[in-house]
Amino acid sequence: DHYVEIRMEFEKLHKKLTEGHEDDEGSIHEESADWNKIWQGFIDFLSHPRLKWRHDALLVQIRFHELRVHFLKANDLPLKFKLSDYLKRSELNVLEKLVHVSTFAWLLLCGAVNLLYFTMGIVAYVSDNDELVGTFMTSVFFASLCAFVVISLIIFHKITRAFRRIVYSKLIDECSFPVADSLDSLRRTSNQDQLDLFWGRDPNLIIGGVQFMQFGFAIAISAVIIFFDSINKGNIPAERYLIAVAIAYSAFVAVMARVIPKYTLCTSLGQLVNKSRLHETKAIFHLQEARRNQRILRDVKKQEEQFMLEYSRHEEKNSFNESEKTNRSFFWISKERQ
Repeated sequence: DHYVEIRMEFEKLHKKLTEGHEDDEGSIHEESADWNKIWQGFIDFLSHPRLKWRHDALLVQIRFHELRVHFLKANDLPLKFKLSDYLKRSELNVLEKLVHVSTFAWLLLCGAVNLLYFTMGIVAYVSDNDELVGTFMTSVFFASLCAFVVISLIIFHKITRAFRRIVYSKLIDECSFPVADSLDSLRRTSNQDQLDLFWGRDPNLIIGGVQFMQFGFAIAISAVIIFFDSINKGNIPAERYLIAVAIAYSAFVAVMARVIPKYTLCTSLGQLVNKSRLHETKAIFHLQEARRNQRILRDVKKQEEQFMLEYSRHEEKNSFNESEKTNRSFFWISKERQ
């Protein structure tokens, strides 16, 4: 069994990595979200980079296998059902939400722009010094970039903790009540424990925050391009502004690349299973299985026909040989009599 081999290799690597640790991480089923174990993981990566990389890769496969088993059992699905197909459809839905800007993101953007404009007006009115206003704007620019990176890391930590709670608190096994097709209608149901893992009991706030930060980076890069010549007249060259935006946005994209898959898992499993999307995936699965069975039946039938054809040819050949032998025997008998 491939899973058994992966599990045995993981246990060996886990034992090697945890040798000499004062606080062993123990089983992979334990919740380990404290900063001490995060720091210990970082130390393990520095001391045994290849071993740690292989350990984490195997851990992902083991967790996904166990997650799949729980999901199939909770939703009464066949063992051949591909959970990855359902999660891909769910992730596409999340990406569509990111493309279509939400009302919450627009409100955040309008509030931030108005606050910045109001603060600039106060600084310009009090100081009446263009250099001080420019310094204030520069500080706001770099502080905003740093704030976006920090907020993205906070979102990553929040989603990671939420996913661990879903797995370790057995929320992934809960699918006994009628699950709604949208989060808004789900809030009107009685079982809402999984929503408590998100800020304001609303997962869409994270999507709105990500959209707002995307707006922030777009405004930052556009402001540098538009006022490129004016910025070059200051103490900091405009190229450094562009480099700062590129570095901050690269860090933001790297973090979001890990946030979106976990966000998809947190909003598509357990109590938040989207029944309509699951039924569509299940219908496609049964259709593919039916087509595969038809192809197998056609191949089997074709093989049977080919076998029967070969068998009939072999029988004809044998009958012809028998008739030849009979004729020869008659010939020799008649010749002997003569």
